[in-house]
Amino acid sequence: MAWRGIVGKGFTIPQFETYLSMLKFTTWRPRFVVVHNTAAPTRAQWHGKTPPHQRILNLENYYKNERKWSAGPHLFVADDLIWVFTPLTVPG
Repeated sequence: MAWRGIVGKGFTIPQFETYLSMLKFTTWRPRFVVVHNTAAPTRAQWHGKTPPHQRILNLENYYKNERKWSAGPHLFVADDLIWVFTPLTVPG
């Protein structure tokens, strides 16, 4: 299956609410939430030398090219922004 692409944008909570209100769900829509917590990167690493947007691009490479998946997680929630990865209108 072809790579579904990423949104690659970080939103504050109000911006994320606006983003959600503009989505058009057609044949697929989310039915539940799975929350994962990871030890890496730490908060200090997330805000370290590698900018968060570059981290998202690195994750795209990981899921697309290393794992050979058709999509990755929908969201990465950091302490400052909600990063939309796989579009919420397609399966992750």
